[in-house]
Amino acid sequence: MKKQILVILFIILSSGGAKADMTLSLYEELRSSNDPETKAILQLFLEATFTGIQTTVIRYEADGYPMAFCPPEEKIFTIDELYGFLDSEVAAAKAIRGVPYLGDEPVSFVMLNALQTLFPCESYRRKN
Repeated sequence: MKKQILVILFIILSSGGAKADMTLSLYEELRSSNDPETKAILQLFLEATFTGIQTTVIRYEADGYPMAFCPPEEKIFTIDELYGFLDSEVAAAKAIRGVPYLGDEPVSFVMLNALQTLFPCESYRRKN
């Protein structure tokens, strides 16, 4: 199992340059795993991705840019909610917008789209 973890980390980290994001297809592959260590790595990755997005948005707001999404104040999302956000966004892309994700999109991009859809701000209007 430790070899599996090293392989997963190698795939993520070797995906080019300083990029350390996971593709949607790799996320879906890891999400379907029953291995507890793989699930723990995926959970850590999603929590870190969300924290990075949230930190960036807060920093941009402090610099005078409009908020990209506006979740309820003081809300701390659970890992199950983060999974749900991604799953809902992937389903909505296909069913509602008619443009499914291809699988090579970064998970951070899909998560940001989900957060913008679920928690829109008055100061930010997504162009459809």
